[in-house]
Parts: sequence; C-alpha cells; structure tokens
Amino acid sequence: MLASKLIGTLLIDPTGSPIGRICDILFDNRNYSLKYVVVARIYISFLKIGFIRCIIPIQLLTFTGHSLRLNVIIEVLGGIIGNPKYRYLRDLERDMKKRDVITLLFISLIIVLLYFGIASSFSIYGQIPLWIITAIILFLPVLILEAQYMDIPEISTRYIYKGKVLDINGNLIGLAGDLELNPRTMKITMILVVPPGFHRIPTWLAEVYEKKGVIKLPVNLVKTFSKDNIVLRIKLGDLRKMYSSSSNK
Repeated sequence: MLASKLIGTLLIDPTGSPIGRICDILFDNRNYSLKYVVVARIYISFLKIGFIRCIIPIQLLTFTGHSLRLNVIIEVLGGIIGNPKYRYLRDLERDMKKRDVITLLFISLIIVLLYFGIASSFSIYGQIPLWIITAIILFLPVLILEAQYMDIPEISTRYIYKGKVLDINGNLIGLAGDLELNPRTMKITMILVVPPGFHRIPTWLAEVYEKKGVIKLPVNLVKTFSKDNIVLRIKLGDLRKMYSSSSNK
C-alpha cells in the first residue's frame, strides 16, 4: 500500500460520522512505523493541504482495506486525546491551528485586495495593488505550504515527497516519490525513488529509470530521514551492483 493513497481520504468513526480528511501521516523516525495521522477540517484537494488540523494517535485507528478508520466514536475522541499523556500532541496541534488561522486570514486578505484591484483596475490607485496581488498569487501555493511547516521529530510525508535521495557520500540518486507501507504493521517497507528531473545522474542510473520508471529501495538501506533529503547507508557503486545482479538473473 502506498502512503500517498491515504492522503486526502476521509476519516470516519465507527458510526460513519466524518472526522476530516487525512492531510499528513507522521512516522516514528526510529522504527518507521505510522505514529500519528493529521486530519483537516478544511482540505484543498489540488494542493493536498489542510487547515484546522487535529492529530490522532495510531492507537485510536484501525486499518480497513485501503483506508484508516477511527475505532472510537467522535463524541469520546476529545476526552481520550485530552489525556495528559497526549499533552505533546495538544501543544503541537495548537501551534498548527495558529498557523492555519494566520494562513486563512492571509488568503482572505488576498481575495479582498484582488477584488479591490480588479474593481479599481482602470485607475492609478487600482493598478498598484492589482500587480502586487498578481505577484503574490503566483507564489501563493509556496506560501501556503510553508505555513504548513511543522518542526517535529517525526517523519512527515509532507516533506518526504520530492526530497532528494542521496547515497552515503552525498551523490544524488533521485527524488522520493512515495512510501510503500505494510498494511498489517503500518511500517514503511520501501522508498519509491523517481528520476531527479534536470539534475545530473550517472548514465547507468538514467538507464535504470528509463527501463523501470521507479527504483524501489528497502527501508533498511536508509541511514537518515530529514525534511530535506533521505540519506542511504550504501554507495552509488553498491546500488549499481544491486541492479546489475538483478538484471542478470
């Protein structure tokens, strides 16, 4: 199962009442198992980001088929996650909601200014704000994503996707495209690596991408996860031997 398949899915309780849509999945950075799910009340599908978020521990969730389900009714959820042992989550959740409110206010301001700019575009006073708002809109997705930044020790899917995958010497292998999960244990088993676009890579590696489209690397090859990149514990030459031996079989 791919982690990306869970993003955007609706989380419901046993009675079918909706909790919100999953906008992020947080993994333990030691054993790579699913630890928390971040659920958003407001979800923007094309940007795959959410606002007014709630963090739910995996202990309160059940995996059914290809989705996650809350195993307690929504009425008792607040009391459970209000337990002192989840204080860290509540502090983190409060900080996230502050960012969400600021971002939503910012978006509202942009809409108001854009309306003013369009309405007054035929005057000198309307031209300036119109050009400013046009420039801001071009960077709005970036600004929103930055507002979603979470300084947390867990591994967030938000900052894994499209992060660089490097060998132990810092040589570029590709970009993280997705995470493959074991549906029974909900642990990361594979890192799916896609071509790095315009970045230069060895010819043999480019041929592997051309043939396979994606490279699957077992999670036990990972040395460190970070918000910027994934570093493997092997050299680029070792990876070449792995694919040379597999192609000869």
